[in-house]
Amino acid sequence: MKKNIVFTILLVSFIMLFGCTDNQQQIDIVESTQAEPTIEPIVLDVILSDSGVSFKRTIDNYIDPESLEKQFNFYGMPDFENKRYQLVVDDKLYRFKFDEANSNLVTDSGQIIPYEIVGGKLCLAVKPLAALLNLQVESHEGLRIIKSPNAAFGKAMFSGTAYRDYTKVNSEKFTETEVSVVNIAEGFALIIIADKAYLTSELNLTLVQEELLEIAEKPVKPLVLAWDLYGNKVEQTIDPLVDVVIPKWLSLQSADGEINDLYNPEYAANTKKQGAELWVLVNNGFDPDLTAQFLANSQARQKFIDQMIAYVKQNWVAGINLDFENMYLKDSDAYVQLAAELHVETKKLGIPLSIAVTVPGGSENWSQVYDRARLAKVSEYITLMAYDQHWENSQTSGPVAGYSWVDQNIAKTLEMVPKNKLILGVPFYTRIWYERLSTEEPNKMKVRSKSVFMDTPRELIDENEPVRVWDEENSMYYFAYFEGDSLVKFWYDDPAAVARKAALSNKYGLAGIACWSLGFETEDVWQNLADALKTKEQ
Repeated sequence: MKKNIVFTILLVSFIMLFGCTDNQQQIDIVESTQAEPTIEPIVLDVILSDSGVSFKRTIDNYIDPESLEKQFNFYGMPDFENKRYQLVVDDKLYRFKFDEANSNLVTDSGQIIPYEIVGGKLCLAVKPLAALLNLQVESHEGLRIIKSPNAAFGKAMFSGTAYRDYTKVNSEKFTETEVSVVNIAEGFALIIIADKAYLTSELNLTLVQEELLEIAEKPVKPLVLAWDLYGNKVEQTIDPLVDVVIPKWLSLQSADGEINDLYNPEYAANTKKQGAELWVLVNNGFDPDLTAQFLANSQARQKFIDQMIAYVKQNWVAGINLDFENMYLKDSDAYVQLAAELHVETKKLGIPLSIAVTVPGGSENWSQVYDRARLAKVSEYITLMAYDQHWENSQTSGPVAGYSWVDQNIAKTLEMVPKNKLILGVPFYTRIWYERLSTEEPNKMKVRSKSVFMDTPRELIDENEPVRVWDEENSMYYFAYFEGDSLVKFWYDDPAAVARKAALSNKYGLAGIACWSLGFETEDVWQNLADALKTKEQ
């Protein structure tokens, strides 16, 4: 089929260093007519003086590595307790020890980078850091910039009001020019062209970022992953639709990074015999305190990663699914750091790292803790657990995963995760709700629920002849009947309903689907899924 392919032409190749010292240089802007924007002191501070609007800029000898993450894929995290610092740059891990007496970081090979602690943040000396990482530090017109030899130049143009050499120039256009956009903040853009600095209104900045080309593209079959909660049925039949089986075998056992292993060699052999790849899931036991202690300790993270890689090699595992849930929001950055460090090793082995996340917008521990955009940068796939819309202890009955709810949350997640990295999780279970009048509070219902496999609702329908109503918003049937003093109700995720949600993978061009969980399903679900995932050319 024909498909629009977006080619990003503009690539950022320079950035300004900022934030760790107070050596400032003021630059006057001539005849500025721009309204004063309100911005934080990041790269450009806009201030008011008697002569009008002017700009000041910080030039640093030290830099917070976190500020380089966007441009250079830096992921660094100090471990002050163990006097260690680990920095991931472009999927390469650098390990340092603190030499506190001399305020230096020292690599295992003896390379030294001076540091300062400013505002609780670790700031590193620019030139030694750049030398270690094979980056170049250059100065132009009072600007200190850093660039990577691997960064490509792009093309851009801007028109309207621009500032050349800090002087206003009217309606000047720059086209077909090698440039670097240093920063865009609150309506202003700072640009480096050759050895000159320009400041322009963002409103008048036009970047040639994409062009649409018609290219014939062969459709790619969506991946079909199947998690396995139990991972112990050694003779189970795996449908040919399934590409990958992911048993829940591993979990974080202690804060020092020790892993609990439930590996089953017969299960592994049976999976591979049927042509499916074997990945493995590792979780954190849903223990936020244990997880916090573990993530903060660089040595514990390294022990965990060493065990994971040894496990993969020993058992011929073809991928890892990282499934940490119920974490403190304060540990969000540390979780990204763990993923970045683990990804360094999985890349060496050539195996995919996938990371399970919940839908956006929930509680701190269960949803907000995931920095989905950053996690996507240090993994091959993000598996979206698009279920438990109404969870087990909810006091409001509802579907496990209503169609509209799933659709909306895919769209939200795609604002943070590229579609070719996103895998949609679909449920193979239904939640049965029991509601009865409260004997303790007036006009209240007591609500409880239980999760059941896909075949159980069929049995309840046959046995109880419930009321059946089509729920358009959730794209599934709703059933209800009385059992003693309780109203029993459920939204049935039957094979057709599950398939309709899976088809959203095609709608959004996602990488595939992941089913929770193998063994919960009825046999007919596989044909429904196969039909839903077919492309037009198949």
